[in-house]
Amino acid sequence: MATGDKSRSIRWAKSLVLSLVIVFLLDGNIFGQGTLEDATNLNQRVVQLYQEGRYREAIPLAERALTISERVLGSKHPQVAVFFNDLAVLYYAQGDYRRAEPLYQRALTIRERALGPVHPDVAKVSTTWLNSTGLRETMVKLNRSINAP
Repeated sequence: MATGDKSRSIRWAKSLVLSLVIVFLLDGNIFGQGTLEDATNLNQRVVQLYQEGRYREAIPLAERALTISERVLGSKHPQVAVFFNDLAVLYYAQGDYRRAEPLYQRALTIRERALGPVHPDVAKVSTTWLNSTGLRETMVKLNRSINAP
């Protein structure tokens, strides 16, 4: 092998290694798929950001955690409902009820199918969803009455 070819091969190999390191650092693993542990770690960060009132920062992490959990566990697994619910809570906290409601519904559907309609986890999601939609309706009515001529 000529010196020039060897030098190009070394540069190419270094570039490849650097690219893989960057992908690993940005995406959590070499192939960008994520593991359930990655989703759990992301969700822990989501909870922390939520508690700090940093909802906008938390949403992309919650979306990524949801994507990973669905891929790893399947879209009907009860644990996936937790990720749907957490994302719904973030949207609700920002007042984005249109995005929150279908996520609450999806979490409820998954839990009802997996655990049965009388399971405590199903009741928890139902209560959260009903409270949020009921609160929203009350806020809309209150706003109308305040702004009425």
